[in-house]
Amino acid sequence: MNTTDNNPSQAASLTPRQIAFSFRGRISRATFWIALLCLLLCYVAFVFAMNAVPSDSPYQDRIEFALWILYFPWAIWATLAVQVKRWHDLDVTGWAVLINLVPIINILVLIYLAAKNGTPEANRYGPKPTFGTK
Repeated sequence: MNTTDNNPSQAASLTPRQIAFSFRGRISRATFWIALLCLLLCYVAFVFAMNAVPSDSPYQDRIEFALWILYFPWAIWATLAVQVKRWHDLDVTGWAVLINLVPIINILVLIYLAAKNGTPEANRYGPKPTFGTK
């Protein structure tokens, strides 16, 4: 057993950048919910940006394509990173995120990740996550 297991001051705390872009570590359910909310808000901003492009502009297609190219790679990466860290909190390999490719099951998995308690002690993916960030 690791000495950090019973010491809450040494529990894992990630920066927002690590939460969104790193595939290492663990995040709590609360952090998972907050990350999903942030991703949803980014999506809403993306939709507003797409709707703000004038339909009579000769560059409409190019502008919309540029917005897609800027948004979707980032959004997919961040969504996968958040889910992998949530799987790690459950002491499951991050490759389990591939189950998202199965329609209908992916919704059930999202509910499971949002509701299931993580392992209470340190596991092979790191110490118990704290709620906040650095």
